[in-house]
Amino acid sequence: MRLLLHPAILLLLAALTTLTSASSAKCSRWKDGIPITKNFVIPMYRRYSIEVSGMDEGEDVPALCGTLWKELKQFKGSCVVSVDKPTCEANGPTALQWSFSVGLGCNKGMVHAAWWDSTKNRLGKIECENN
Repeated sequence: MRLLLHPAILLLLAALTTLTSASSAKCSRWKDGIPITKNFVIPMYRRYSIEVSGMDEGEDVPALCGTLWKELKQFKGSCVVSVDKPTCEANGPTALQWSFSVGLGCNKGMVHAAWWDSTKNRLGKIECENN
């Protein structure tokens, strides 16, 4: 016997699944650049750091990182990752660290979109805050 569920119930169940995710994600961003004096820096790029905790053990981090980088590349020209130590790696058995520098044209909406396209927020929603 097949159980048929109304589409509204399926949407509610999907929303509850998202709300009960044990993972949490945090995003920080800041401008950096060329220091002119001790107190003055010409902004040249923006650094992002996304930290995830509470992931399921056994999460395929290399595959996830590959997808994150691929989705960030959809913003050609704006989100070109510089050589300033970009990383995406496990930070323990249930944590992830994704850090990179991009030009000032890569805004937080683009980073949020890359995150959403890669994770559908199953690891938590990010809201990149200025530091």
